[in-house]
Amino acid sequence: MKRSEKGLMLPKRNSGSETRGGKIVIEGSTSMPAGEMKSGTVIIKGKVSDLLPSKEEGTEEIEGAIFRKFTGDVNVGGKGLLLINERGLESQKELN
Repeated sequence: MKRSEKGLMLPKRNSGSETRGGKIVIEGSTSMPAGEMKSGTVIIKGKVSDLLPSKEEGTEEIEGAIFRKFTGDVNVGGKGLLLINERGLESQKELN
C-alpha cells in the first residue's frame, strides 16, 4: 500500500502506510507507520516495531482501548495524527 488521498483504508492484515489526508485503520501490526504523513489520521490496533520521529501528544480512548497519540512525520513537517494501541508499544524501549 503506497498512499491514501482523502479516504478510508482498512487493511485486515499487517501493513505499512503513508497518508496525506483521510483516515487509515490498520488492524494488524506494522513497522514505521505513516511515513511522510503530512495530514490525516492513522490508527494502529496491532503492534508497531519501529516508530518514525514524531511528537507524543498524550492518549485517547477509542472503542474502550487506550491509544498513544503522536503527531508527525516530523521529518517532513507533518501535522498528521498517529494513534497506536498502547499494548502495541509495550515492547518498545525507545519511541523517538
